[in-house]
Amino acid sequence: MPGLSVHVQGALWTIGAMASWSASGGVVRLVALSGMPALEIAFFRALLGTLIMVPWLVALRINPLPRRRFGLHAGRGLVELAAMGCWFTAIAAMPLAEVVALGFTAPLFATLLGALFLGERLRLRRSVAIAIGLAGAIVILRPGFQSVTAAAFLALAAALASAGSRVIARELSKTESTVVILASFGFFTTPAMAVAASFVWQTPSLGQFGWMCLIAVLAALGHYCITRSLRLCEASEVAPYEFAQMIVAVAFGYWVFGESPDLWTWVGSVIIAATAVYVMRRESLLRRARAAAEAADGRGA
Repeated sequence: MPGLSVHVQGALWTIGAMASWSASGGVVRLVALSGMPALEIAFFRALLGTLIMVPWLVALRINPLPRRRFGLHAGRGLVELAAMGCWFTAIAAMPLAEVVALGFTAPLFATLLGALFLGERLRLRRSVAIAIGLAGAIVILRPGFQSVTAAAFLALAAALASAGSRVIARELSKTESTVVILASFGFFTTPAMAVAASFVWQTPSLGQFGWMCLIAVLAALGHYCITRSLRLCEASEVAPYEFAQMIVAVAFGYWVFGESPDLWTWVGSVIIAATAVYVMRRESLLRRARAAAEAADGRGA
């Protein structure tokens, strides 16, 4: 992208990732409404996504199977399995925009889990922001004013599991390469998802299989775009552009399924997204401050 600043390039790559993932979710809903079980769609997503990565890994001569911290890699694979199963089931049962909106809670859950399991400090301002963000989820669900469906709880469970995967990946990044972290979980989730899918298995039609290939391609494209974005900018810098996922989800839901989110879904999603951006920016500032302090201590030693 010659002529564009690094920040603009990072923003465009992020928007591309969000658009790809929203479109992938829309196709998931389309295939699910055609009668394909959600767990089977998740299995094909894991299988085809892993196969897409194989030529890339061969070209780089990288062995994606971890040689150390095997248990942590396996744990991340199981958490991703839970995230995919819950997310695909939720997206088959409720409007796409609502699932995406509730998914914005993942960075908030990740901060909480980081404090619980990695010993990361959770300061007052971030605690308040997380509480406000979770209140945004309540605005979307509106318990007492409408029935809260099991699918809504599955969407939140998917966000929580996704946050757990982020926290484990954060810990793995201390010793493992990004490529191994990204590639290895597919080799854990695919066999496990195959077992889960076997209980609801039905042979897909040629058309359904074609749509599921598209799901895998769009998901892989999203991962490629976000990787390019994060090479250029910090996650906190491009976090505001992740709201593009909501806009694309709304457009896809309206044009394909005739679904329109109500005012409260918009209000809740804005609250969640804004607090998630604040938390990410706050964490980035604190990391920089710690790095500066450590550098100063090193010079003074």
